[in-house]
Amino acid sequence: MDLLVSHLPLDDHTAKTTRDEAQQIRSQIIKVFSDAAAEKDFKADHWYYAKLAEAYLGSGDYEHAKEAAQKVDRDNLKNWELETMVKQFTYIARIQAQKEGKGDNEVETADAWSVVKIFLGGDAAAALSFLHGKVGLALSGGGFRASLYHIGVMASLAEQDMLRHVRNVAEPTKPVRCPMRGL
Repeated sequence: MDLLVSHLPLDDHTAKTTRDEAQQIRSQIIKVFSDAAAEKDFKADHWYYAKLAEAYLGSGDYEHAKEAAQKVDRDNLKNWELETMVKQFTYIARIQAQKEGKGDNEVETADAWSVVKIFLGGDAAAALSFLHGKVGLALSGGGFRASLYHIGVMASLAEQDMLRHVRNVAEPTKPVRCPMRGL
C-alpha cells in the first residue's frame, strides 16, 4: 500500500489515509505474530522472522526489525527465498527513506537501511541493484557522428551515476554482455 502512494507527496490526503491503513495492517501482523510466538517456538522458521522483521521495518521500528532480521537463518535459504526477502526489505527501506525526505541516491543513509545491512550480514551493496534495476543500452548507427553521440550518452550516464547499472550493451542485431566490472 505504501508503494502504491509512494509517488504522492507525504502530505497528500489519499497518501496519508493509505499509509495509515498500511500501518494498521502491519500492527495487526506484529500482534498476530507475537501472539503466535508465545504459543510456538519459531527458531527454525525463517519466514516467520523475515515477515516479522518486514512488518517492523515498515512500521519504522528498526530496533525490533533488526532483532528479527538477525534471527533469519540466511545460510539455509534457497537463492530465490533470499532474493525475495532482500527485494522486500529494499523496497520497504526505500519507502522509509522517502518518508525521511531522502531520494534513491540517499537510501543508504536512511535509518531503515541499517536493517537491510543486518539482514545481509553487513553487506548491503547487492541490495542497491534492486532499487536501480537493470539497464540495457542499445546504441545504433555507424560512423563518426554516431560515435560522438554514443560518447555523449555514455558521459551523461556516467555523470548521473547510472553507467554502473548498465547490464547489457546491444547493437541493433546482436546483444553482448557488458565488459565493465565483469558484468
